[in-house]
Amino acid sequence: MTERTIDGITKHLFINGPGEAVYEAGVRSLCLCRYPDHPRGCPNYGKRDDCSPKAPLFVSLFRRNVIVVAIGMDVQEFLEARREKHPDWSERALFNSRHWQGALRADLGRFIATNVSENPSLGNYSVILSPEAMGINVFATGEDPGIGLFLERTPKRVVYKVALLALTK
Repeated sequence: MTERTIDGITKHLFINGPGEAVYEAGVRSLCLCRYPDHPRGCPNYGKRDDCSPKAPLFVSLFRRNVIVVAIGMDVQEFLEARREKHPDWSERALFNSRHWQGALRADLGRFIATNVSENPSLGNYSVILSPEAMGINVFATGEDPGIGLFLERTPKRVVYKVALLALTK
């Protein structure tokens, strides 16, 4: 894992594997779980091709041995920067995913373009940007000994955006 400061926030860049992707059919249904201001779950459910239930099942297309590519952001640095900019906001408002998820997704895309797409040994791999929508338990996959990315369920230190590199069957 390497660290880099981007926009004043420490970003944790990670690529490791191979390890085994953990497929669980129930993961796709998590998109329907309620969360604040979303009583029916994720607003993208059934609308985007890369979201459940439209996304194909991982196990029908890809081999289970994967490489994990991730970019993480230091939560406390992000919160401190947001507090300075918006001192009257609540903690929930400060860490709303709308304020950080798009930037992490863009950083991950650039990281993949620079470090994966130009690497000839990874040329046969497909990039999976929404593994959960395909039924992959990202937490369990990260814990595979070949990968070693331990994700926090409720991030207090580092929040990650994770992609998989997988070979077709």
